[in-house]
Amino acid sequence: YELDWKFIGIYNQFDEEKTDLQKYRFAHCNYNIGNIADAKSMFQVLLNSKDFSFRAKSMLALVSYFSKGVKPAILEFQTLENSYQKNPPPHYYFVLLSLARLFAEQNEFDKSLAYYEKFYQMHQEKVDDGVLYEIATQYKNVGKYENSLTYLRRIVAVSQKTKYFAPAKFLIAVIEQELGNLDNAEQHLEDVILPNNEFLETLTSKYDLLNKYNDLQRQVVADSENIKLKTEILETEKHLQNTNLFIENY
Repeated sequence: YELDWKFIGIYNQFDEEKTDLQKYRFAHCNYNIGNIADAKSMFQVLLNSKDFSFRAKSMLALVSYFSKGVKPAILEFQTLENSYQKNPPPHYYFVLLSLARLFAEQNEFDKSLAYYEKFYQMHQEKVDDGVLYEIATQYKNVGKYENSLTYLRRIVAVSQKTKYFAPAKFLIAVIEQELGNLDNAEQHLEDVILPNNEFLETLTSKYDLLNKYNDLQRQVVADSENIKLKTEILETEKHLQNTNLFIENY
């Protein structure tokens, strides 16, 4: 939350009139760091804003979750849903996603999944892996395995892997095992385990290379004209760079 604190500090430093965008960011930063009262006050200021009114109303509904509880928050979000569903504004998806999560907290999973599906239909390719994993997990928990697999496969199919790739693979393996597809389950487990093994082997290799590099450096101090040692140091440095690159991109 360091950036949130910095923005709040800068915002409070200047007395000039702020734009609605700056006010909204100020409110959101306060929300992020847990200053709910200050966030609520600024969101209320923005209720008449041409560009930020809907987003302010949405955030106030979320704020009510912390001050009043789940059910009042659901009512506020549903009011927004009904008021804007004929002509949804750009951030309407936030209402649907919030309702999906709030109904899940109430253990009303059918309603929750219905809102997740509405949210997905509105965004589809723009839905991030974190939300896809939420939907897949919930389908799995209510025993709708094929629906769960549909969302999990969307996570693992993309070329740009995220932190949800391994959990998705593991959950696919669990579902395949519960469905009795043991060969498929084993394959997905291997897809999770093998990269981790490679990563651990790379860490071990880096440790060995560092020890070798330090040893070579000590030898060069005693024999600074030794060309062979210097060449070996350069080669070891290249190996270390490659190892670091693999670890950074893992």
